[in-house]
Amino acid sequence: MAMLPEFEVPDSFIVSTAMVFTYRAGGGQAQTRGRGAPLSKRIFYDVLTALPQDSRRGQGKWRLEFTLRDLRDWLYPSVERSPTSFKMGRHLERIRAALWEVGNMRIERTLPGNTVPSLRLPIAVRAMPVSDLDSPVVFDIELPPGSSGGALIDRQSMRRYGLVSAPQHSASLGLAYFWDRYGTFNGRRILATRPRIARNQNGLAVDKEGNAILDRRNGQPISGYTDRRLVFLDDNGNTVHGRTPSERIARTARERNHPAIERYPILTDTDLLLLCYPEDGATLTNGLRRERLFRTKRALEEMAGDNYCVIEEGTNKFGRKGWRILPVHPIGADGILA
Repeated sequence: MAMLPEFEVPDSFIVSTAMVFTYRAGGGQAQTRGRGAPLSKRIFYDVLTALPQDSRRGQGKWRLEFTLRDLRDWLYPSVERSPTSFKMGRHLERIRAALWEVGNMRIERTLPGNTVPSLRLPIAVRAMPVSDLDSPVVFDIELPPGSSGGALIDRQSMRRYGLVSAPQHSASLGLAYFWDRYGTFNGRRILATRPRIARNQNGLAVDKEGNAILDRRNGQPISGYTDRRLVFLDDNGNTVHGRTPSERIARTARERNHPAIERYPILTDTDLLLLCYPEDGATLTNGLRRERLFRTKRALEEMAGDNYCVIEEGTNKFGRKGWRILPVHPIGADGILA
């Protein structure tokens, strides 16, 4: 969505988003004691990203109606009886308090036709839940002039990380915009990594006999991953077996997709801090900066361990070392990388 004019954008590859600045301008908490991101922040982001992408283009007012059951599933996506699972007696009042905080956030804006600013509600909470999972929860959203669709966001991952880690919650949103800006072409994500398959010295896919695999219709080398003649390989270069291409891809190692991978810039320490601490990452100094940077790198390495992203070390054009963070692309039911 559109940027707020009251805030300067730091010089960074990390894409600043209106959601972050609006939440900050409204006085929302960036961190909280204990595990996870603040409940109000998780609700704020989830409500805004619940709007269909096409609905986010241009200013307008939108009403979203949910139930307490919907909020429970958003905020506590955990297995039954786990330490983080929803319990009505313990969590209902926390949800109400967070809804009250979200509904009282106001940001300063000058509306078209006015010469002086006013305080506006980005999200108004029209109904709060009572102690029944079918209780309605109603939000009215007012988008500012110039709003745009924004990036596609993996909301399930954002919710899961919000439950356990504030830096990972922020990174799941920041990476979505980073990948959208630097890793898409004509609306499609450029594959920075790809399944590892047997190839010849010219980079063409080959079958188990070493022959280049050609399309049976036009005689050209194939480019997808659905052909049954493909030989999928694991990390050790051994053949991966499975009944379908989808099963084999799921067990297959991934490799760099050069040169597409070079479209993703090397991120410096400051970039990484802005990714996980977008509210104040650019202003941290001394010991607090070192502490936050340690937490940042640990959080991102854990996300890579979850197979959410791929991290590799690199050096930018100015000779500064950093990380290139790449998306892990989901695999559709037909075995084609999405």
